[in-house]
Amino acid sequence: MDHAYASSGVESGLALWSWPRRAQGALAFVAYVAVLGPFLVAYALLHTTLDAVAAVARLLKKPSSKPLPAETDQRPALVFPGTCTYVFWQMGMTQYLVERYDLRNVRCIGISSGGVAMAMIAGLEEGDPPREEVRRRALALYRRLDALAAEITAHPMAFLGRLEFLITTLLEEWLPQDDAAFSERFVIGMRRFQTAPVPRLAPARAAGPVKKGGL
Repeated sequence: MDHAYASSGVESGLALWSWPRRAQGALAFVAYVAVLGPFLVAYALLHTTLDAVAAVARLLKKPSSKPLPAETDQRPALVFPGTCTYVFWQMGMTQYLVERYDLRNVRCIGISSGGVAMAMIAGLEEGDPPREEVRRRALALYRRLDALAAEITAHPMAFLGRLEFLITTLLEEWLPQDDAAFSERFVIGMRRFQTAPVPRLAPARAAGPVKKGGL
């Protein structure tokens, strides 16, 4: 099978899996889903139900007469969603943005892999480098990523439990050491346990300026 990346100028030391290895990975995935599938479905239904109950409770609650605070921050915002293993595609698009636009006065909001994209922005734009330096930094990051990824691409199921370690290692090695690089421009979304109106993992955001460790 022909792959687009073969003629795109992308170089990688990683090799495609053989058909026997793909079959092994497919069987392992089926077993994985069979064992954990029922638990994951029950977990998802539980939290969906609790979120629905909380939403109904908010609708039934008497509206507050206090007006909502006005939005005072008029800066444009970039929102980076969580994309799981599409984080690598997201990193490429982040490089494109930093190369071509000045993002130093842009708010960045993200969750999960979106936090990785924001961290990449902080590293690429440190010191206000020219476009050529941004590309050089990005290529160095990708080469290191390629080397780290060799351990989790040897088998179709090898990424389980290792992708987070790969990203964490990469960010710790590459990002600026100064927490000042992560200012109030960066907003991290998450879920936190709340007890009202029902116990659930509710959407929330990191409070205050984001620090390097919080990414």
